[in-house]
Formats: sequence, structure tokens, C-alpha cells
Amino acid sequence: ASADITDTTFRRNRHKVDGGGAAIFNLGEVHIENSLFLRNQARIGIGGGAIYNNGLLELTNTTIARNRARVSTAGGI
Repeated sequence: ASADITDTTFRRNRHKVDGGGAAIFNLGEVHIENSLFLRNQARIGIGGGAIYNNGLLELTNTTIARNRARVSTAGGI
């Protein structure tokens, strides 16, 4: 599966159980352009606070700021 995301803000999303990626959990192909990931949080599991990626991820003019994964070594992604 694939997705194209443009001009979007992902703010204060929370993922509480098994896995990261409070805003996006990608196992396919995602292209993100002119977007913002701000203060997203994954509480338990693998992956980043904003994005968990195990596929193809392309970011263009996109800001990832102040995201966190509480029980992981990842940050935003």
C-alpha cells in the first residue's frame, strides 16, 4: 500500500500500546511533503513517537519536532 500526504499537521497524537508511530505506522510506501509532526508520543513499544517506518519513507520540506518514544531508543522516527 502507498500514501501521499501533503500540507498536513500531526500534533499531539498518542500511541499507548505495542508499537511506535503515534501519527503514522508505515509498512508500505509513504511520501510526505510540506508537513509538520509536533509533540507526538509513543508510550510503549518500538519505533518513534511520530512515525514508525518499516518501508519506504520519503520526506520533503517536512518538520519533525518535539516527538518522543517513552519506552524505546527512538525519537521522532
